[in-house]
Amino acid sequence: MSKKLIKMLSDEEWEKKQKDLIKKENEWREKIIGFRNGQNPHPGTSPRGWSVQETRKNNIWNRVKSYSNYDETRFGPDPLDCVIDRMGRFEGIDFDSIIKHTFTLSGHIPEKNTVTMFDLNEEAEKIYSYIGMQYDENIKQTLPKQYAHPKNINVQYPGNVIPLHYDFYKNTLTELDFNFTKIRKFIIFLEDWKPGHIWAIGNTTYSHWKQGDCFTWDWIHMPHGTANIGEENRYILYLIGYMTEKSYDFYNNGNKDMRYFLS
Repeated sequence: MSKKLIKMLSDEEWEKKQKDLIKKENEWREKIIGFRNGQNPHPGTSPRGWSVQETRKNNIWNRVKSYSNYDETRFGPDPLDCVIDRMGRFEGIDFDSIIKHTFTLSGHIPEKNTVTMFDLNEEAEKIYSYIGMQYDENIKQTLPKQYAHPKNINVQYPGNVIPLHYDFYKNTLTELDFNFTKIRKFIIFLEDWKPGHIWAIGNTTYSHWKQGDCFTWDWIHMPHGTANIGEENRYILYLIGYMTEKSYDFYNNGNKDMRYFLS
């Protein structure tokens, strides 16, 4: 959980709810199989709201929301530090070289209304190493195919909008035993905020960041989305990995006033 996240349930109540949902959903899936084999009537809506009973169409928003312990309908906005953890700011990094790296790899400027992910260069790897997360091929099996690029330079071009959504990663409940902080995401902004660059998280909008600012959030609990309605590209480092003792130390001691001088 984020350090100041406003929760609907205590951690113990939330875990009990999830275990109950797992049991009920397994029973529901057995009934679905029986329905397809003509053994019983359709069991209706899944416990996680995966389908709507009247239409029997999938409702992915309801499904992934069922894992969350945050009420996105709260009238707010919630204070920023209740929906994200600001880790501080990286300095002494050649951010320009990271941005130029994307042009070297692409060879052209992509059309509007796209997001492109590029591999890290040596300068960007310094930040990943400093945070100290571990990355291996197993994490790709956990991520959806469209996000199976766990550490990347992420470019959002003018006109692109990623609607508000929850992240849902395959097998996270069973593999991580409800401790979602074992996989964590960090965002590092490669440039100062520019007009039209928007980061929505929970019921709060984040803007006016500075180059090198780093934040993280509880991806399983917190709906989020981004938009670039400005005239210039938005560049970030998007880092995902398994937490280690080093990265837990970075997280536990991080705050918005911390400064990390790398060279």
